[in-house]
Amino acid sequence: MRLWAYVSLVILFIPFFYGIQEADGATWYNSSWLKARQITVDDADITADLTNYPLYVNLTSVNIGTDTQADCDDFVFTDYYNVTKFDHEIETCDDANNWAEFWVEVPTVFNANATIVNMYYDNAAASDQQNTQG
Repeated sequence: MRLWAYVSLVILFIPFFYGIQEADGATWYNSSWLKARQITVDDADITADLTNYPLYVNLTSVNIGTDTQADCDDFVFTDYYNVTKFDHEIETCDDANNWAEFWVEVPTVFNANATIVNMYYDNAAASDQQNTQG
């Protein structure tokens, strides 16, 4: 009886723990970027899908110059599935005040559900990732 109860508990908890995984090279945009965050655009105030939307990102929660390059060149923004790299432009990168601003062109911001944008950083070897012309 005890063995059956133990096995039942293990089976019961497996689905809950399976979804909590460390990101690895297969799930990330590129394993050369060591850190990532998700940006969620809430759909509550969006009445129709928006195309080529200029998303403003004001960032103070990342250690600029410590966890990123001092000029913010290592930031990359992708879609939820890490398939499409979004064009972006660095508006401000201030490592002395730990502050960065970006404009990210999101191909579609959805009105039916939240839009997820992945932001990657912390790649000392990365060249400038922004595309100001895009």
